[in-house]
Amino acid sequence: MCSDGGCAERPVPEWFGEDGADADVLSEVLFDPERWPVFRVPAEDGPGAVVIYRNLDGDYGTDYLLTHPGRSYVE
Repeated sequence: MCSDGGCAERPVPEWFGEDGADADVLSEVLFDPERWPVFRVPAEDGPGAVVIYRNLDGDYGTDYLLTHPGRSYVE
Protein backbone atom coordinates (compact mmCIF):
# COMPACT_ATOMS: atom_id res chain seq x y z
CA MET A 1 0.00 0.00 0.00
CA CYS A 2 2.83 2.40 0.77
CA SER A 3 5.65 0.71 -1.12
CA ASP A 4 5.80 3.57 -3.62
CA GLY A 5 6.77 5.97 -0.83
CA GLY A 6 3.38 7.69 -0.90
CA CYS A 7 2.80 7.37 2.86
CA ALA A 8 4.28 9.80 5.33
CA GLU A 9 4.20 7.14 8.06
CA ARG A 10 4.57 3.37 8.32
CA PRO A 11 1.28 1.45 7.88
CA VAL A 12 -0.11 0.03 11.13
CA PRO A 13 -2.73 -2.70 11.75
CA GLU A 14 -5.07 -0.25 13.42
CA TRP A 15 -5.67 1.37 10.02
CA PHE A 16 -7.64 -1.76 9.14
CA GLY A 17 -9.43 -2.14 12.47
CA GLU A 18 -7.03 -4.75 13.84
CA ASP A 19 -5.15 -4.96 17.12
CA GLY A 20 -1.42 -4.34 16.74
CA ALA A 21 -0.60 -7.04 19.31
CA ASP A 22 -2.44 -9.63 17.20
CA ALA A 23 -0.49 -8.58 14.13
CA ASP A 24 2.78 -8.92 16.08
CA VAL A 25 1.88 -12.47 17.15
CA LEU A 26 1.01 -13.40 13.57
CA SER A 27 4.27 -11.97 12.22
CA GLU A 28 6.23 -14.01 14.79
CA VAL A 29 4.61 -17.17 13.41
CA LEU A 30 4.94 -16.22 9.73
CA PHE A 31 8.60 -15.21 9.98
CA ASP A 32 9.85 -17.85 12.45
CA PRO A 33 13.10 -19.27 10.99
CA GLU A 34 12.16 -22.70 12.40
CA ARG A 35 9.00 -22.86 10.25
CA TRP A 36 7.88 -22.31 6.67
CA PRO A 37 4.14 -21.50 6.76
CA VAL A 38 2.27 -22.53 3.60
CA PHE A 39 -1.18 -21.44 2.46
CA ARG A 40 -3.11 -22.98 -0.43
CA VAL A 41 -5.58 -20.71 -2.23
CA PRO A 42 -7.77 -22.85 -4.48
CA ALA A 43 -9.70 -21.56 -7.46
CA GLU A 44 -12.91 -23.06 -8.73
CA ASP A 45 -12.26 -23.08 -12.49
CA GLY A 46 -8.64 -22.17 -13.00
CA PRO A 47 -5.21 -21.97 -11.50
CA GLY A 48 -4.91 -21.71 -7.74
CA ALA A 49 -1.93 -20.56 -5.74
CA VAL A 50 0.34 -21.80 -2.99
CA VAL A 51 1.93 -19.10 -0.80
CA ILE A 52 5.14 -20.07 1.02
CA TYR A 53 6.92 -17.96 3.62
CA ARG A 54 10.57 -18.89 2.92
CA ASN A 55 12.33 -18.33 6.23
CA LEU A 56 15.92 -19.18 5.39
CA ASP A 57 18.43 -17.25 7.46
CA GLY A 58 19.75 -14.52 5.15
CA ASP A 59 17.38 -15.48 2.31
CA TYR A 60 13.83 -14.89 3.47
CA GLY A 61 10.90 -13.99 1.28
CA THR A 62 7.46 -14.98 0.10
CA ASP A 63 7.12 -17.38 -2.83
CA TYR A 64 3.96 -17.77 -4.91
CA LEU A 65 3.38 -20.94 -6.94
CA LEU A 66 0.55 -21.47 -9.44
CA THR A 67 -1.34 -24.75 -9.34
CA HIS A 68 -3.37 -26.06 -12.24
CA PRO A 69 -6.27 -28.53 -12.06
CA GLY A 70 -5.24 -31.96 -13.30
CA ARG A 71 -1.50 -31.33 -13.03
CA SER A 72 0.84 -32.84 -10.45
CA TYR A 73 3.33 -29.96 -10.53
CA VAL A 74 3.32 -26.22 -9.85
CA GLU A 75 4.79 -23.21 -11.64
